[in-house]
Amino acid sequence: MNTLRDMYLAGRVFSEKDAAAFEELFEKYAALVRRFLVSRLPRPEDADDLTADTFLRSWEYLSASRVEKPGSLFFRVARNLVADFYRRQKDTVGLDSAAEVASRGDLVGETADKEEAAVVLEKIASLREEYAEILLLHYVSEMKPREIASITGKTPNGVRILLHRAKKALKEIL
Repeated sequence: MNTLRDMYLAGRVFSEKDAAAFEELFEKYAALVRRFLVSRLPRPEDADDLTADTFLRSWEYLSASRVEKPGSLFFRVARNLVADFYRRQKDTVGLDSAAEVASRGDLVGETADKEEAAVVLEKIASLREEYAEILLLHYVSEMKPREIASITGKTPNGVRILLHRAKKALKEIL
């Protein structure tokens, strides 16, 4: 996901406050970040709000600091915003609403069976939080272990091990 082009664009945002460069990064990552947020939040409207906040905060950070992996930055900011969202909530919803989200079709491709996806997401929601997050980042946001590692602060091998364990745990409950 992170390419030399991403690094170049991030450098332009830092050195020249280039809005066109940031727009190109936004075009590339906005749908992926929103999909990640939809999978973690109770309502699509919340995901839309946090997607906007993610890119606003990322603009501030990119224009003030040199960043080599802007895609990882976007997901790290989104992840932190989700944590802040639930800290502010009195009654937490968590991943239990994933089945409802899937039934709306926000996460499911046109060819996938929506009911089956809802069941899988419901089962993912019942896993440990760490396993659920790794599975969602890998399969929903289509991220590689190296990219997940830069977001979560784990090593790529640690992410691969967690992903293996998460898949094994999911397979047991399916």
